Amino acid sequence: MNRTATAAAALVSLLATSACGPAPVPLTTVTIWWEFDRNTLIDGAWGIEPYDTAVNWPPGTGSRRCPMSGVDYVVVYDGAGVQISPPTPCVNLDVQGTLVTGYQAPSTYVVEGWRDGVPVPLYRGEVVIDGLAPPPAPPYSGTAIASGIPNDLTIDMILADASAPAGYPTCGLARVDQFQSWVEDGYGTLVWRNVIDCAPSFMPSIQYGPVDRDDLFVWIDTYDNTFTPPDVPWSICEYGFGHFRYDIFSLPIPQGLCNNPPPPTLRAME
Repeated sequence: MNRTATAAAALVSLLATSACGPAPVPLTTVTIWWEFDRNTLIDGAWGIEPYDTAVNWPPGTGSRRCPMSGVDYVVVYDGAGVQISPPTPCVNLDVQGTLVTGYQAPSTYVVEGWRDGVPVPLYRGEVVIDGLAPPPAPPYSGTAIASGIPNDLTIDMILADASAPAGYPTCGLARVDQFQSWVEDGYGTLVWRNVIDCAPSFMPSIQYGPVDRDDLFVWIDTYDNTFTPPDVPWSICEYGFGHFRYDIFSLPIPQGLCNNPPPPTLRAME
């Protein structure tokens, strides 16, 4: 092959190897707002309790955390899970939002809500932003609805009396056949309330299933339905604990009916 042919072949090879796809999508400023939702299970029905829905706070409140969800700061990630914002106060410069660098194309952004002193996020949600937000919102903007992150919860009850100081191993031996329990989160919202039957061979236990992470307060009544009205041999009122992981623990239940009013509508966190 002569020198001219060799040079032509090298040029063809260079063109082939330097071919590329479409040009990268330009970057732009993206506005991410956030709201939070609490998952509930009340009387067998799943529901949602919206929290912190006012993304624009009145002036002068920027130093407050989001009061209902209890979120102190928020972190934003791109769709690949790469963190693209520093930890940002939940109420940031009087709004529930922040600016990030994103793409001028449909893109997914993930928002996590965190609380000071808690090593895991409490809420997570995403928003797809395509640059078509209607006025007066900025064109590259959107609100992420972040739902509470649940972990399973089980409470094994220790039902003890003089005849069984270590607790009865089954509901039949304890002479209880039903439980009623309800749970509030740290803001005082009723997040779980149900009646649970307990067969004679079952251990005294409530499997709550997935319950959102938070500081929780639990009420439990035990029932012996052979009496009219039913007897309440053991009960506990407003027992507080942190629920930030999969939890299963034993809880001694005092004898007798405690002062167990209906759940309060609100218990302010601050």
